[in-house]
Order: sequence, then C-alpha cells, then structure tokens
Amino acid sequence: MKNFYTLLPVLTVALFLFSCTEDPLKSEEPIVPRPLKHLKGGMYESTTWYRDTVYVLDSTLFIKPGNKLTIEPGTLIKGNKPMSALIVLKGAGIHAEGTREHPIVFTSIHSPGERDWGGIIIFGIDEVPFPQDAHPFPYLSNLGGNSTINESPGIKLKFVRIEFAGINPFIPSEHSSSLTLIGVEKVASINNIMISSGSDFGMRIYGGGAHLKKIICSDNWNTDVGIYYSFSGTIQYLMVYQNPKNQAFYYDHKSMFLTFNTENTSHKPVLSNASLVGLANRNYPVFAKIQEGSNRGVVRQGSGGINLVNSLVYGAVHGGYVYRKNQFDQFENEYNADIVYCRGNIFAGVLEKDYPVRGGSFAALGHGGYEEPEQSHVERFNSQNYILSPAELKWDFVLESTGFTNTPSLLPLVGSKLLDNSLVKMIPVDGLENVDFIGAFGTEDWTKGWVNWDPENTEYE
Repeated sequence: MKNFYTLLPVLTVALFLFSCTEDPLKSEEPIVPRPLKHLKGGMYESTTWYRDTVYVLDSTLFIKPGNKLTIEPGTLIKGNKPMSALIVLKGAGIHAEGTREHPIVFTSIHSPGERDWGGIIIFGIDEVPFPQDAHPFPYLSNLGGNSTINESPGIKLKFVRIEFAGINPFIPSEHSSSLTLIGVEKVASINNIMISSGSDFGMRIYGGGAHLKKIICSDNWNTDVGIYYSFSGTIQYLMVYQNPKNQAFYYDHKSMFLTFNTENTSHKPVLSNASLVGLANRNYPVFAKIQEGSNRGVVRQGSGGINLVNSLVYGAVHGGYVYRKNQFDQFENEYNADIVYCRGNIFAGVLEKDYPVRGGSFAALGHGGYEEPEQSHVERFNSQNYILSPAELKWDFVLESTGFTNTPSLLPLVGSKLLDNSLVKMIPVDGLENVDFIGAFGTEDWTKGWVNWDPENTEYE
C-alpha cells in the first residue's frame, strides 16, 4: 500500500500528460455551421460583416460615399447570381483585413467551378482620364468616378481571396474582372490578395497610383492582370499561374498623359518582382489546346511607358514580351528613350514556334500573327535581361508543378539565378521595396497559411 501511495503522484502526472497529448480536435465540440444572411441589392451605409455569419450577395451592393464597409478576419461572402457584386463607390471605403490564419474569402454560393458572380469593383478618389465611351462601367459614371469627391474612409484589403467571379453584374451575358480598381489612390493598402478561377481578367486597374504587394492570380480564363489609362502605381511580388487561355500581364495606357524620362521613373507604372508562369513549364496534355496568341508573358498594347524590373517570365508559350507590330515606330521611340524600361528580368523556357532560336523572349505581333521583330530590339532586349534554360533557373515550382491541384514549392533552390543579387536592377520609385532577388520569392514563402491553390475542390460551409 505504501508503494501505491508513493507511485500515486507519478501516475497522476502520467495521466495528465497523456490527456494533454490526445488529439485536441477529438475533444472539441462539433463545428456549428454559421448562419446565412442574404443581402439585397441597393445602397448601403457604414456596416460591419462579422466572421460568425456567412453573407450571401443576392444582387449588387453599393457602399455609399462617406460610408465604410468593415469585414472581420475569417468572414465568408458568397455571390449568388451573375448580377451579385460588391461595389465601393467613389468617396466610400472598405476595410477588409483578414489575417494569415483567417483570410477573408469571396466565392460563389454554387458548386465550385461555376465562375458565375460579379466580383468586386472599387472606386478610389483619383480621377481617371477615360476617353469618350471608354469607361468600363458607364452605368456607374454618375455614381462613382466623375464626382468631385476628394476624400474617403480609406481602402484597405489584406489577406483576401476572390474566387469564381468575372461576370459583368450589369450585363450578365458579358464578362468582367474579378477585382476592378478604378482611380484607387496611392495611400490605399492592398496586400496579400489571391484572385483565382475567374471567367475573365483576374484584375484590371484603371488609373490611380495604388501600391499593390503580394498578389496571386491563378487559373483565370483571360488576362491575369491588366493596367490602363495612366496607372502610375506599383505592383511588387506578383505570382501568376496561367490558365491555357490567357496571358499573364497586359498594359495599354492609350491616353497616357504623363511625361516620361529616365530621371522621372516614378511617373511610370512599375511591375517589379513578378513571377509569370506559363504552360511550357508543365507536363500539360497538348499545346494544341492553347489558343493561338494566348499564353503570353507581358503584352504591350497601345502606348505608354512601364518599368518592368527584377521579374521572371517562365514557360510562356507564345512569347515572353510581346508588342504590336503595327505600332513599331511609336514603340521604337519609347523603347530607345527608356520609356519602356525593361531591366534585370529573367526569361526562361519561353517558347515561340516561329523563333525557337531566340527563345521567344521578345516577339512582335501583327494582324496576321507573329512577325519578325527588329533584330536591334532583340539584341538590346536580350543584353539588358537574362535568357536562361529551365535547368539554369533551379526552381522546384517549375520542375514539379503539373497542374492547378498541387501546393507548389515556391522558393528558389540554392544557387538559383533568382537569388543572384548581382543581377538585380533597382530603381528609385516610391512604394517599391529594395530587394536582393528576382521574381516574387526570395527566402520567404509569403503564401503560406492563407492561399488556396485548389478552389475547384474546396467545399465551403
């Protein structure tokens, strides 16, 4: 008996340790589904959406000027119909700041893969010089974009996922972007955003000077990112994982009114540290399924300058950097004057069936298809950037990923040219962080914990 009492404290401690090492999930109460709250269309004043409720957009919701929508971390919002969308009007605000552990998710209420709701449209306070009849949403021109409002409660988006959007909420037979930013000002905070499985562009940006960081676009049916009409902000750390039908990055300023020169690079839009991944890096079934002229890297349409630096274009099937052949004279002047400024970028595994010797890093697109680019442009472009083979790149993502269902390895391997600081070209631009690597990833995988690489097979409550 004495031995028993001697051992009793030991047994008690052992029992306590055993109970603490059990799977805590087994002892938790069953998760209770969150209640649904259906939201009708119309004008909304300041309100908060809470994480203990699933919100269903039954039509188009407008946040009125002077008011703010706040969304708690972990909140789930579902679009119900093609005409369901969230629109933040000029002078209104949105504070949707999730966390790495609890991102905010916008998705469809229907089965995964439907791509059937209107997405998010945000007006900032900057004026956008739209040419006549060029406004992407003319039905909104009297509500958001043309007023004299010059302040708002602010635009803050962080750790937000947008899935299965891309229907024009006003003309359901047409497509639109999953996320549209119009005149969003530079003080806006837009970081850690994933746009996936959209039926059109992933994101379009019209004007404004916003600084965007850590953006992911995956499996969108049209272009992943497009910028237009005097956008003068920055996009840094952009990861694009292309769909067979699309092109990664598209810019067309058309009515660009800013003055460009090499001393004034801050006036040009900046794409820095992007990783634009096309189909040629994977074991995709057959390239015959890729539409002619699609699956390109960076495409220049129209006119206007850009700073394209420290970025990776990998596996673009139809050219890494493409310009329109019929705009040769204008392009030549802008390129020679560094209005089109491309430095320190890596083009690896880029194909172009008509120019396999040059690797397709630089291509000219005419009305009838690809045409011979100017030799002087090819030589200069290749001398200012880096043309590598897949083996030289040393990136597991390139070697392992075969589809959209994998969780990829995103960090470059030791010895990768992506980590070679001597190749990096920094430019003095507000909003741009100094880096020592090329592409969207150095030694930090900023996607961990909040990204969903496979929304097609994700069932939400």
